[in-house]
Amino acid sequence: MAGCTDFYLYPKDADGSTKVPMDNDGPKAGETLTWKINAVIRDDFSYLKVRDDRDQALEYVSTVVTVGGVTMTTPTEYNVTTSDISGTNPDKGTRVEVEFTPAGIAALANNASAGTVEIQISTKVVEGFEGVINNAAYIFNNEGSEDFDTSTPTTHSKYGTILINKVAREGGAALSGAEFDVYSTTSATFDQATATKLNASKLVTDASGRAGISGLRWSTFANGEEVVKGNPGYIHYWLVETKAPSGFQTLAEPIEVELDANSVTKVVENVKVGAGITLPFTGETGTALFAGAGVLLLAGTALIAVRRNRANNGANV
Repeated sequence: MAGCTDFYLYPKDADGSTKVPMDNDGPKAGETLTWKINAVIRDDFSYLKVRDDRDQALEYVSTVVTVGGVTMTTPTEYNVTTSDISGTNPDKGTRVEVEFTPAGIAALANNASAGTVEIQISTKVVEGFEGVINNAAYIFNNEGSEDFDTSTPTTHSKYGTILINKVAREGGAALSGAEFDVYSTTSATFDQATATKLNASKLVTDASGRAGISGLRWSTFANGEEVVKGNPGYIHYWLVETKAPSGFQTLAEPIEVELDANSVTKVVENVKVGAGITLPFTGETGTALFAGAGVLLLAGTALIAVRRNRANNGANV
């Protein structure tokens, strides 16, 4: 599913109710994405219903309601109903409605000091989604009326695709048959032991040198807000080549990718076997090994010179 699904719901008598996509820890489509709605508890209401029309990119999973830190019970204090509305609105999929019972209204009144009631609606982003999910929740305080009293500000969750363009360093020819794994980390350094692998099967470049993985949360967008590298919520993506095309050297280091658009292409170059030096180690370990090898080489050269000098002196006696 590609493109951008934008639909903006403007508040009518906005009262401070909020809705936030809790996608900070979920970098990949197919994982659980929970939307947290905080509806303001009013002193004068005797009825409360919260409606959330889900984007078609979202599959409904479950609903949990809490007030004052206490989980409310269904169906005693509230009921959840779901319905398919895609026939009347092609941008939408499932309508989720949370309607509070008289016992639930009484429980809210007893916890008015909490300020809000929290409704967490868990969903899954469909595999392969690319684009922006925008929506808001409607809040109704009049039973039987389709006129909503308020709506939360529009919130967003953004997903995109990382494309690999595999080419030869010399000449730029497309290279097929390269295999990659894709990882995510919250840290700026890559450690395969702690990184999260995102692909179920290898990404293999085709005849045009292309491969890709979709349905990844943007590196630069989390919990409905822009984030920058180094701040909580930012995701680092890494391409790890596990097999090079025939006749080419496998990359020794992972390649970092920042996903900040619906689609980001990373050009990955390889050199032919024998055309360059493949460094098996990098950093301090590699430096130490090469320094040690240099010392041994110099020592060997000096030893040969000493032996030749002795041999020449013996011949002159």
